Amino acid sequence: MCSLQDNGPKKFAEGQDTYSDFFASLSWERDRVIRGGWVFRLESARDDPTCDLRENCFRLHKTKQLIDEYQNYLSREPDFRPKNKFELGIWEGGSVAFWSECFRPQMHVAVDILQKADTEYFKSYVRSREPAQHVKTYWGVDQADRFRLKQIVESEFNSPLDLVIDDASHTYKATKTSFETLFPMLRPGGIYVIEDWAWVHWKEFVEPPNGRRR
Repeated sequence: MCSLQDNGPKKFAEGQDTYSDFFASLSWERDRVIRGGWVFRLESARDDPTCDLRENCFRLHKTKQLIDEYQNYLSREPDFRPKNKFELGIWEGGSVAFWSECFRPQMHVAVDILQKADTEYFKSYVRSREPAQHVKTYWGVDQADRFRLKQIVESEFNSPLDLVIDDASHTYKATKTSFETLFPMLRPGGIYVIEDWAWVHWKEFVEPPNGRRR
């Protein structure tokens, strides 16, 4: 049941800011977005030679349009406050840090199939978090590995998941497997997001039969 009564801006639990405050705090520039001194380089501008930030930034594979869609959705869910967040897809940690800033979960776990390690910039960010807000990454984890996903969730969380964001392979079989594994571990009223599902099907990303692009 939904009430349309407007009682003014609602604060998060534990005195946190509202979602509108978070999105208003973002400073957007042509090649980056800045939040609280942390720099997120927009990968859509990575070919611009003037946006070289070296290693002193996160790399964010998000567009302003996508972030605006989140803002629009969350404006209708002001009381949604995820304590346990699970994310599929890390790349270099930009998304993990960005959503940690937005949602401020008590436990934020992210996995990625790549055999990599956390960047120094990401490690600095994790060290800066409040003691009650934990961020943990698992590299070399296939999102289609049901057993491993369950194992990680059961070992890291002591209550059901509140939020899952899938920004990993964008392929049907792997995405479906993750959903079938993690959705049952989501609490009633939790949110499961599959991000920018369409991109892997766009012409510029589809490998032609002969393995060559014009």
